[in-house]
Amino acid sequence: MMMENLIHTVLFSDTEIPVVITSEKKVDVAFNGIRLELRKGLKRELPLKYAIPLMRRNLAKVDVTRLYTKGQINKIRWKEERIETLQEIDEDFYVKVRILLKNLEQEVKENPDNIELLSTLRQIKISVIDIIKARFQKIVKMALMNPEVSRELLKNMTKEERLLYVQVCDLLSYWYDSMQKFVDRGEVL
Repeated sequence: MMMENLIHTVLFSDTEIPVVITSEKKVDVAFNGIRLELRKGLKRELPLKYAIPLMRRNLAKVDVTRLYTKGQINKIRWKEERIETLQEIDEDFYVKVRILLKNLEQEVKENPDNIELLSTLRQIKISVIDIIKARFQKIVKMALMNPEVSRELLKNMTKEERLLYVQVCDLLSYWYDSMQKFVDRGEVL
């Protein structure tokens, strides 16, 4: 359901996710004006807007082996917590992590006695929250230091973070400009 909701947003419709074709029959997909013939076992990165319909029809499934691992997520967390500048990250990081978490949640549901699986799920969630906090603080700090949007800074951000950064910069610029006008005009009443 979560991935179905993502497809309806412009922000995520072109996000490419790794899928593996599960259909016994050949599957034809039009992709960027090119017609692809997909066979069982084929692994491919497809935009959500193409992957979701295939998954709904049980013709494909997410290839979790090509999503982030717990180790990769911990490495990202370690860097974000120790390095002052915003580290480069895949612009679709949060979407791909959410898909990974959704798959882990499903596995836990199917194997409720698997303590190791539940522990992995919890550890990944904690690490991702730590990444969000660290990156959020850096983004807000950058906006406070200079509320003019910097293309250079945008390149290390995810789609969601770019939206946050631009909105925070706009809010800070608007507030500063309005306070400057208030002081210049001196109008209280």
